[in-house]
Amino acid sequence: MAPEQARNMVSADHRADIYSLGVLLYEMLTGRVPVGRFNLPSQLNSEVPPEVDPIGLRCLEADPQDRYPTVARLLKEVRRLEDQLRLGLVHEVRGIGSQTSKILLKSTSSRVIRTGLIAVGVIALIGATFLVGHSLKSEREAPSTTAKRPVEVVQHERPEVPETETDPFAGALDGLNAPDTEASDEDPTASDDPGGAGSPGSAVTAGSTGSNRKPDAEAAAPAATQSMAASAPERSPAGLAADLEVARNQLEAGLLDEARQDLENLIAQHPRAELTPRAYLLLGRIHEKRANRDRARATYVELQSRFGESDEAAESVYRSAKLLQDQGGRDRLREARSLLGELAKQHPDSPWGAKALLEKAALETKAKWTLVDPILQTRVPAALATYRTLVTRYPWHAGSEDALWNLGEMYLELKKFDLAVEAFENLGDHFPSTRHDTWWRAGQTYDRRLDDKTKAVAAYRNVPSSSRRYGEAQRRINKLSK
Repeated sequence: MAPEQARNMVSADHRADIYSLGVLLYEMLTGRVPVGRFNLPSQLNSEVPPEVDPIGLRCLEADPQDRYPTVARLLKEVRRLEDQLRLGLVHEVRGIGSQTSKILLKSTSSRVIRTGLIAVGVIALIGATFLVGHSLKSEREAPSTTAKRPVEVVQHERPEVPETETDPFAGALDGLNAPDTEASDEDPTASDDPGGAGSPGSAVTAGSTGSNRKPDAEAAAPAATQSMAASAPERSPAGLAADLEVARNQLEAGLLDEARQDLENLIAQHPRAELTPRAYLLLGRIHEKRANRDRARATYVELQSRFGESDEAAESVYRSAKLLQDQGGRDRLREARSLLGELAKQHPDSPWGAKALLEKAALETKAKWTLVDPILQTRVPAALATYRTLVTRYPWHAGSEDALWNLGEMYLELKKFDLAVEAFENLGDHFPSTRHDTWWRAGQTYDRRLDDKTKAVAAYRNVPSSSRRYGEAQRRINKLSK
């Protein structure tokens, strides 16, 4: 599954199929699935020339704009490589008679010939995929006549599992990033920064690769990690907790390489353990500290797909949204807003639900987004609807104190005075020690906007003596009581 499909299935286009093609190409060349951190095809298969690597890795780029724009462009690149390999083969076998050709297939030059066959296979696979795309529905409904493994295996965990087991990722990402209420097109954020690039090298991360990037120290993860789960003994919860504490201390001490290696081993050895989601979170934080935003987000998406109902998954969505905000750019800010809104829907009982709504409202306020409110039947600041959702779902949450105050002020600007005093009174009732002069504001609204002296006096009487408005409130009480 392409990264954009995990974030918002509706926004995916044909380039998501190019990503899936990259997964198939990688598996064809290496016999492995590019899950998490993976090596270059030429490193896993000595018969694959390095010239093939950039083609597959470009298909696996996290940003659709960095992939091939069309299958035609991809075919053109593959054919160019085929011609290059064929030319090398001609030079290799020129002058050799047909009687010695069979011997050549068994000689040290056979690698070049087999490389040419691989290139032809690549073209055949791409052409077949291009045609299958026009009849995908019928292909899925038709019974399989081959023994090939289904594409869904891409989403399986790194340790191989029996084919009889249920796919742990089925439906895990459905609706992860469904769009929230449509906002106004007016958006003052001018930057369209494509975001911080990771630094993949000899080992790369699914969805964050690049065809011309150099290896770095972090990318040199051992290839044996994926096979550790088969032989590693199960650790007790107490043992895993101790391992996580060690990794956390390493992270705080700045020993990022050591912590990363320990966490990757823990995830590979205990893919379904109850504490494994915490390992994913710590691993994502390490990538964040290294400014590898793409790798951090890929780690968080993997966490969400495997442990979608956990509190750690909720936190990972929040962190992904923050990473998008840090990158800036209109599209990424809107994507962050959608992630935060979906987090609140998917995890209503998690403390991260309220925190996501607060962050979403702050983002909407900063960006000055607006929308047509279905309740008020008029265009309002998008943050108003978010604050209203927050105080309705989480009336006693600490964040609702400021949300109620902001909501009341917004209603005043819209001349919705009855809704404004309702927000101010709810604030005073739920947060008696609030730092806001909410009762003074309610009294003013009753006094000067709604012309209700009785309710105005009642509100003024609730103004605490610690308020700087206390004296003025007492004078209004005396005047209105005469």
